[in-house]
Amino acid sequence: MFEIEIRPLTPETTGDWINLLNEAQIRCPGYIPVTSGSVRAGPMSGDFSPKETLMAFLGGLPIGAVSYSLERTRAVLSHFVVLQGFRRQGIGRQLLETALQELVQRGAEQVLAVCWAFEPYARFFAKFGFSPVTRYLKIVWDLTESPPPKPQGEIREASPEDLPLLVDLCTRTYLPDWIWLWPDEENLKASVQDLFSAAFSEPEQRQVLVAVREGNPVGVVCPWVDESFTTETGIQEGMLAFGVGVLPEYRRQGIGTALLQEAFDRLRGWGMKYASVWTAAPLDADSSALAFYRARGGTVTIEWMVLSRALVG
Repeated sequence: MFEIEIRPLTPETTGDWINLLNEAQIRCPGYIPVTSGSVRAGPMSGDFSPKETLMAFLGGLPIGAVSYSLERTRAVLSHFVVLQGFRRQGIGRQLLETALQELVQRGAEQVLAVCWAFEPYARFFAKFGFSPVTRYLKIVWDLTESPPPKPQGEIREASPEDLPLLVDLCTRTYLPDWIWLWPDEENLKASVQDLFSAAFSEPEQRQVLVAVREGNPVGVVCPWVDESFTTETGIQEGMLAFGVGVLPEYRRQGIGTALLQEAFDRLRGWGMKYASVWTAAPLDADSSALAFYRARGGTVTIEWMVLSRALVG
């Protein structure tokens, strides 16, 4: 086992951390090299923007890192890397144990680990009591291809006055399938409200679109362009923040397809060549959302897995 030093990320070591992430993951399918701005753009990074990071150094050489965040009593580990050539030497174990000790001291009761869907990761986390929960996938569309005809249906831009209804709509749409991502229903509602409020405050390249039936929103999609991501990576890719949500009783009526096409049109209008969304699926099957996106031309470009472990009890 190497004698390493583990210490928190600082502004002075941010560049080393970014280089470490890119060098350790560059061969992973679908990986996009990160920059100081893009790695902290939560939705572009699958909504797992790191809040704090620990780095492992051998001498002055950064050889490993793990990031984490804590919401109430639920923590998320992400951006877990060890350089090729230094693996299987106990470095990952030391990083993980240090992070878990810190989270326990801060009151974490559960931790999720988000990592690439590779068997070595699954075996590693299993040694520490983690169990697989779900797959987490990035889906991408090429917007330069000729768009299909738009389905009919009333779609309009939402306003701040719609926010209470939209929060309720998303809660009904995403729970219980997505409860693993939020500690509880109130946390989900707060996340939805924050994201839509941000879209309302900067509507130039962020819009909330709703499908309406009998005057009420029954579906929602939020096309979103993160300028830091497009500027720093040079990739003209917008996203569908939170994906396409349609109330269960209004599904299979073409509403989701109409919302998707309208969102694509907005992204094209903002100069985007690609659209992306992150979605979850069971470990051994496709979810209805994944099947919906694939049937409408989406391609899975990144596959992560999420594992969970209780820290108390």
